[in-house]
Amino acid sequence: MSVLSGVIGAAAGLAFGSAVSTLNVHITEKYILNVDNQELLKTGTSRIMAINAVRLLLDAAALFVVFILRNVLPFSFIPAIIGTAFGLSVVSFFMLYKAAGTKKNDKKEGRG
Repeated sequence: MSVLSGVIGAAAGLAFGSAVSTLNVHITEKYILNVDNQELLKTGTSRIMAINAVRLLLDAAALFVVFILRNVLPFSFIPAIIGTAFGLSVVSFFMLYKAAGTKKNDKKEGRG
């Protein structure tokens, strides 16, 4: 395994994980963050659990795709799977943190 192959694999994994993470955040924003508090209180736990299950399945599917393609990928598998996991977790965390902060600021300013 060359160093360049590892770097390319990690970058490709990070890009793929970040793309799936972005899809996860959009799903969360659509079904949880854009719902008013009264509706969320009515459907609360079941809605949040359903969205988290969908997000978990997307994360698992992304990792499974990289695992299945490990013999086809033109770069190293281990950095690719690590990059994918990093993209799925860290990017999702920062995007949701930003979205939650934006929602909180909108409520303070009377926009939400």
